[in-house]
Amino acid sequence: MQDLTQMITSAELTRLREAFDPEVLLRANSGAFATVYPRLASWGENVGELFFAPGPLAPRERELCLVTLLTQRSPGLSLGNHVYWALMEGVTVEQICQAVGLAGCYGGLPTYTQGVFTVHRTLTVLKKLAPASERGPETVLRALVEAFAGLSL
Repeated sequence: MQDLTQMITSAELTRLREAFDPEVLLRANSGAFATVYPRLASWGENVGELFFAPGPLAPRERELCLVTLLTQRSPGLSLGNHVYWALMEGVTVEQICQAVGLAGCYGGLPTYTQGVFTVHRTLTVLKKLAPASERGPETVLRALVEAFAGLSL
């Protein structure tokens, strides 16, 4: 495995950020809850209103918190989704690696290892999509679901 901080270039991140719209990603995530279990539609909307609307945490701070938390509790698709979101909000790969390391320090080596594998897989997906014409949030989310769950949306 290569140095995670060298996997994706600033030019590739810029291309992905140009196509990023946080509202589209929030709707795609909330829509996934509703598709799988329609009764959760309002729950996803409420989470969006509480934590993804302007508030005391800036989006990059919120995402760094979520990356740390999800490294502990939910490595895989959920963490990959928020690694992407964090990068789009201006968090650096190095900051993400530090957060994963911190979570691993308190959660143990398996937590760190799974977190690193998730970051690697996410960066691999993003690197592949960066030059594509379709690289917006819905496209990225579909690619992450496929990469982590082997499912297509």
